[in-house]
Amino acid sequence: MKIKTDKASLYRNIVTADSIITGKAVNSILTYCLFKIYKDEMFIISTDKEIVIKTRMDCESDEEFSFTADGKKMSQILKEMSDGEIHLTIDDNILNLKSPLIKGNYKVVIASADDFPESEP
Repeated sequence: MKIKTDKASLYRNIVTADSIITGKAVNSILTYCLFKIYKDEMFIISTDKEIVIKTRMDCESDEEFSFTADGKKMSQILKEMSDGEIHLTIDDNILNLKSPLIKGNYKVVIASADDFPESEP
């Protein structure tokens, strides 16, 4: 599973979605953001069970899929990366973030989207 998108746009959308997440969530999945990936767009969704934030951005993907990941951790990583194109790949519940401008990549553990609460705005 591969995604290509703009780093600045991804960072901005994750920060927006992650803004309602607190560390005091009763259910640990509520500390994550839900990523819904389509061929040419991505939705990033978060909820505290009362409020839902859903952002949309452009991307290129080789397939459609969903996963959850720690938005705070991803935003910390993205903040340190150079602006421009970024590549995301998923292998065995690990999200790899890589910029063509740097050597190496960053890794974030992801979880299944099945456990994320169904609450569309």
